[in-house]
Amino acid sequence: MQTARPYTPNTALMSAPQSINALILDDDKFDRAKIRRLFNKAGVPFVLNEADTLKTLKQCLDATEFDVVLIDYNLSYGNGIDALKLVQRHPKNGNAATIMITGDDRSAIAVEALQTGCKDYVSKHDLSARELRAKVQYAIEKSGFANSDEGRWKENVNNLTEVIVANYAHALQPKIAAILQDTQMLRTSIDHPDVDPQKDLEAIERQCMDLWLSLTDASQVGIEN
Repeated sequence: MQTARPYTPNTALMSAPQSINALILDDDKFDRAKIRRLFNKAGVPFVLNEADTLKTLKQCLDATEFDVVLIDYNLSYGNGIDALKLVQRHPKNGNAATIMITGDDRSAIAVEALQTGCKDYVSKHDLSARELRAKVQYAIEKSGFANSDEGRWKENVNNLTEVIVANYAHALQPKIAAILQDTQMLRTSIDHPDVDPQKDLEAIERQCMDLWLSLTDASQVGIEN
């Protein structure tokens, strides 16, 4: 059995001499120039490629593997979500860190971007060299964890938890409540001479086993396939 490799954050990312291979998608050449200036001011070793349309974005993705892709939401054709999905589906750059750039503090766009899998977002008007440095570091670290064995395992657990809560909660609540009640009773009466902790623990263990069996058989919790 292969053991999952733990994720170790690369805290030296921004201080190391290695270059960050970055890509900016923005149809405004002045805004692209601003991002380049901010990278220079941030003191981050970088190679910055530029794209102004979804077509040129695709060409850049085909040609180079990037550490981070900065995406302007407001494009002449399409939008940042279209670009984000293009990056995510790309065979070479699907694991690249992504940052959505909005024209102002539009929380709805930020939420949509994060729900679609974007690693972070920032308002274009409030962007500074310091914030760019922090955003790039955070997005790359977050992307690295998500693509590690530990990150994928936690994502699978979270997905399974969401399925259980959505479909089984109403049927499992009585079972879980009974386990909690018996556990509380055992804790409060464990020193009583008439209490047999071993027997009570075995009863709780059986309840847990019943709950586990319920999760492996949907019909036991009232979920019909």
